[in-house]
Amino acid sequence: MFSKIVSFFISIWMFICSLLGINTKAPEKPEFIEYSQDLKTVTISVDENPTTGYSWVYTVSDSSIIKNDRDEFISSVAGKQIITGAGGTRVLEFSAIKEGSAILEMKYERSWEQEPVRIITVKFTVSSDLTISCELISDISK
Repeated sequence: MFSKIVSFFISIWMFICSLLGINTKAPEKPEFIEYSQDLKTVTISVDENPTTGYSWVYTVSDSSIIKNDRDEFISSVAGKQIITGAGGTRVLEFSAIKEGSAILEMKYERSWEQEPVRIITVKFTVSSDLTISCELISDISK
């Protein structure tokens, strides 16, 4: 009897949440964030086209928590040539230094323009065993 009552209330709660547009699922990991198998490294891969003047500029709120191990542009053109108009992928790799939290803010911008066209903000949380988890705080395109 008790399980029927609990099931009834859970059903009512889910129905109310669906009417109000409340998402009861955990947020999904963005496709541009990848974890290493041991969860000690995070790789962020985002589209970039530096031949148009746009590039990713990033800052880390606390560089004593995480460090950047890799910052590389990989051309989408065979032979790794950079051809005007052809884009590619910016790959950033981060690893943990010590326990704590840090915020990564990435701006996709042209150096001569005042406003970026995209801003990505990610929170890194490093546990005592130096494993990393990430939370996408915002991804704003203008």
